[in-house]
Amino acid sequence: MQFSYSPGPPSPPRDLVYTLKQSTLILEWAAPSDTGGRVDLTYSVGCRRCVGRQCEPCGPSVGFVPQQVGLTERTVTLVNLLPNTNYTFTVEALNGVSELLPNKRFYTQVNVSTSLPGKSHFDL
Repeated sequence: MQFSYSPGPPSPPRDLVYTLKQSTLILEWAAPSDTGGRVDLTYSVGCRRCVGRQCEPCGPSVGFVPQQVGLTERTVTLVNLLPNTNYTFTVEALNGVSELLPNKRFYTQVNVSTSLPGKSHFDL
């Protein structure tokens, strides 16, 4: 009996967590449980800024360190976030066959609200 295994896209990254300090956000995540049978795994980070139910891409003002796509490490730092803004960040795992299946994308996401630094609610 023979099994034929065809590689596929990886499952979503796991355990996405963030650390927010003023206008800087650090995202970290764990590797996907299924790499799609391949070792050429990279990550791509998406950023959307939301006001009410309207969301739009973050634009060029938000910086990604070291980069936004093609990440091989499981951490990225985002800089220049706006205060008092709601963001949605997605992290997608990709491999060499992900491009062949554009409608089979698997990502994980987290919603983050930034607030103005400064006075706490206890300052009267």
